[in-house]
Amino acid sequence: MKIIGKARMPSAGAIIVSNSFGMEMMAKLQQFFKRPLNFFISQQEKKQLPTSENVKVENLPDGLSDHVVQELVHKVLSGEGAWFLPKGHCASQPHLLALDERVVEIAKESGKSVVPVWVESPSAEIFNFTLEKTATWLNRRGGADDILALGDPIPPAELSLEKLRECLLDLGSEAFAAREDLQISLPAACVQGLKARGLSTVVTDAFLQNKSLNGFLLLGLALALSRRIGRTVSGPRIGIVLPPGIASITANLASLLCGKVPVNLNFTAGRKANEIAIRKSGLDTIITVPALQERFKDFPWTEKVLDIQEELKKLPKLKILLNALVGALLPTEFLASVYGFSKDGGDREAALLFSSGSTGEPKGIVLTHKNIVANVTQVRETLQFPTEQKLLGCLPTFHSFGFTVTVWYPLCGGPQVVTYSNPLETAKLAEIIHQHQIQLAVTTPTFLRGYLKKASREQLTSLWGIVTGAEKLPSELAEQFEEKFGVPIREGYGLTETTPVVSVNLKDPPGGSKLFPGQTLHKRGTVGRPIPGVAVSIRDPETGTPQPTNVTGMIWLKGANVFRGYLADAERSSEVLKDGWFRTGDLGRMDEDGFLVIEGRVSRFSKIGGEMVPHGTLEYALQRIFAQDKETPVFAVTGRSHPERGEELVVLTSIPLTNTAIGEALRKEGFPNLWIPKVVKIVEKIPILASGKLDLQEINNLATES
Repeated sequence: MKIIGKARMPSAGAIIVSNSFGMEMMAKLQQFFKRPLNFFISQQEKKQLPTSENVKVENLPDGLSDHVVQELVHKVLSGEGAWFLPKGHCASQPHLLALDERVVEIAKESGKSVVPVWVESPSAEIFNFTLEKTATWLNRRGGADDILALGDPIPPAELSLEKLRECLLDLGSEAFAAREDLQISLPAACVQGLKARGLSTVVTDAFLQNKSLNGFLLLGLALALSRRIGRTVSGPRIGIVLPPGIASITANLASLLCGKVPVNLNFTAGRKANEIAIRKSGLDTIITVPALQERFKDFPWTEKVLDIQEELKKLPKLKILLNALVGALLPTEFLASVYGFSKDGGDREAALLFSSGSTGEPKGIVLTHKNIVANVTQVRETLQFPTEQKLLGCLPTFHSFGFTVTVWYPLCGGPQVVTYSNPLETAKLAEIIHQHQIQLAVTTPTFLRGYLKKASREQLTSLWGIVTGAEKLPSELAEQFEEKFGVPIREGYGLTETTPVVSVNLKDPPGGSKLFPGQTLHKRGTVGRPIPGVAVSIRDPETGTPQPTNVTGMIWLKGANVFRGYLADAERSSEVLKDGWFRTGDLGRMDEDGFLVIEGRVSRFSKIGGEMVPHGTLEYALQRIFAQDKETPVFAVTGRSHPERGEELVVLTSIPLTNTAIGEALRKEGFPNLWIPKVVKIVEKIPILASGKLDLQEINNLATES
């Protein structure tokens, strides 16, 4: 067992609070601590655990009588350990932290400090692949060390549930980052994932008449293409301008396999933004297809452009099959030395993505091998999505959500991905979901509206859920969708700088949420709980001091999936990275159950009369009142300077409305006069980026025009 913070281990009786784990770990900890430990869980949960003579698992009554408290206090004072597990104890989801408030009472009664502890138990196999019988023996490795992270004891006078939760999440991020299986390089992780699922379909391209590749063939194709790329491209990075599909997945994987860093460029972002991205990343070659060159003639194409279709045609089938055979039979270490990629990853650059530039010049976000491998692992362990089921991949690969979840997650031994090139074609996507019986889709709220108009309930019956991110999910949109299709919407949260996933609401298990009594798995209006290995702290935007439960502040994040800095921009990097924490610029709060609520970005508030007015809240209200049936946003709210008031609100809308009509509607909804915009500008359409987000830079330009 690897120990973090061994010096903090209590020498006498202690009150310990941790994340969840199973009976086997309880036995290990009992042996490790070498003193009596009493593990406390609810009576219902105790019934579900196997019994053990060596482990004392006790029932914590719903009503804590004085007698029970005194008994617990006596055990602690006599040298025993009282170890409290979260409500709804669930070993399969160890990051769920619905803490028991009675721990505070016991600590104060005994006068003993509480020791926060995080137990990380990595799988005995890298990525915990559901290995098939074929090639299983090729991917085995020795058992990984369990990790025990101990925090500083919290004195009773300083103890609160929010303090305890923050300490546990911090320990969890530290323990997760110390996992041995996160040190593998991304190409090596993909090789092992494809070998493990060699005879199973990994990707199906619905745009290419459902062309499919199994793990061995995809690996053989990527290995063969990597040789051509390695001989052609001299620089350390290579640009990729391709929609979701087999070509994009193969190009990204082949680039890594020959030691190049893939840079997926946003071909919808405009010439200026891409000129900046190409210059910053030093690209001399871009992989694309002629159709995109013809469509985006104003794109700043590099002098050397590789046609992925031609490059793949030049590869003889026999060569692809030979590479597939070599990939299937030879160890990953040998493949790494032959093809030119490293098996070790760590903090080396693995990919480069550029921010959408919604608020200014696009920033180069350097993602390391550990960042991507960590987030893939976090997504896998959170969703627990069976590999035999199917994931819809239609988000662009320059979108961090599409990049990690629908490219690297399937390649690293995750589920089969069914791709389609355009997330806007919701009628076609509904057909694809029905045809392929897809179980999970990831998308943005903007794209969800199209399904309401163009899909039928029968087409979406195979879905057990949809995960949304990138923008706030309006409650009425989720309710309409669930009512029409019977498919639950689970909102998540992430940023490109966090690779991207930070938190997500979970679906109920097959037996229902009653399996985890006292534990809530999802909550409407929130973006879920932090995923494994992510620490969240809510800080005062100006002073940086931690905020209590349900108090809004800036969201600070820490974890193995958090980036190390912006490309060639030390000043911006130092502004957002502080002592291992990433200052997101987003405002939010943590509720009493550990769910994260997003209030908006700091830049998306206007200070009117000393009050912070959120632009997003007004946009959602106006869309619901005047344009609930519209697929895309028809309102955008922003602020502009005012000579007397300092700042004033401006509403942009593509439908003919006066400020009087808007003011009356908002007052009926209960908004105060201070929040009512005085300026309304009619525009042809609301500027939206390809990711589905509002183009805030263009919106601000329109608002400040005379």
